[in-house]
Amino acid sequence: MNRYWTRVVWALGIAGFVLLTFILVDWLGVDKSLIKEGHPDFSLVGWGRTVVLALCCWGLAVVVMGKNRPELALCESRSKLTVYLTGYFTCFLSIGFTLLLLLKHQQFNALSHEDSYVEWASFALLIVSSLIFLISMFSCRRSAGQRFPWAAATCAVFAFGFFFIGMEEVSWFQRQLGFKTPDVLFEGNVQEEFNFHNFFTVGFEILYYFGTFAFFMALPFLRVIFAKWIEKTPYFDTFVPQPCVAVLGAMSCGYNYEMWNIFPVQICLIGAVVVLLFFLRFCQQLSERLLIGFTAVVLVASQWVFLISKTRYERIWEVTEYKELFITIGFVVYAASTLRKIQTQRRAC
Repeated sequence: MNRYWTRVVWALGIAGFVLLTFILVDWLGVDKSLIKEGHPDFSLVGWGRTVVLALCCWGLAVVVMGKNRPELALCESRSKLTVYLTGYFTCFLSIGFTLLLLLKHQQFNALSHEDSYVEWASFALLIVSSLIFLISMFSCRRSAGQRFPWAAATCAVFAFGFFFIGMEEVSWFQRQLGFKTPDVLFEGNVQEEFNFHNFFTVGFEILYYFGTFAFFMALPFLRVIFAKWIEKTPYFDTFVPQPCVAVLGAMSCGYNYEMWNIFPVQICLIGAVVVLLFFLRFCQQLSERLLIGFTAVVLVASQWVFLISKTRYERIWEVTEYKELFITIGFVVYAASTLRKIQTQRRAC
């Protein structure tokens, strides 16, 4: 196991060096702002940057994987039907949104506005995730809680986090209740709304999107590599996302347009595709490989359509509302899988 951790440390060091190099090249070499939004850069420099990022992501995955050739299963057999239905639903939902942009872009634009069905769906799924973790917290309080003393506290943190993000999504019901933004929050708030993320909107979005990529894609990838060690550590076995979370949450790494030139955002998409390709290689069952392959194709195809649809947008940030919807789908999947894991462990005690 020590050699695996040594490899991970080296890989993280190399990744940090490459990341710093990209920052310096962007900032000093090609005079790009690190967090500047805008139309995608399809110049030679822009494409070259994307290719180098792809090679770096692939190389990092290869280094971390080493000589491991895991036998991958997305989930337990009793969860397969739910995983398949959710996975294909997510893919066809993405196809539907993509076709809506191509065929009726006015409706696509309208659904991205404040208080649209998309925004309220994101809010509802976040609240559902919060409630599931509240149930998980109380499920940890007895025998399972004695075995994993930090489990209940972790569930409480997740429950509060999802509730907070959900309330931020709808600006704490400011528009519905009709109260004004307090003066202390008014200054510096881009949209002049009662929320906190609009003080530094782009920065918070980058942290949110890259954080969810790390959670949905990187952690399940590491779980597969270090499966034996994680399974022997009850706490990590409970809370490190399972491989199915990566497949069902992968669509959230797409849906980029105005932030495409920001390299952490590109890393999210490229990294998601790399993880899916590795999962496709090591998955044992044909039905699971079909789901993974279909997800990867839909993810790449929809992302390409969004990048080339400059004239179809009313506002260049419209796709982010759809992206956040897919993020919340991933959160519900993770919350449900964690609750199932806790209940299974509790019955085993």
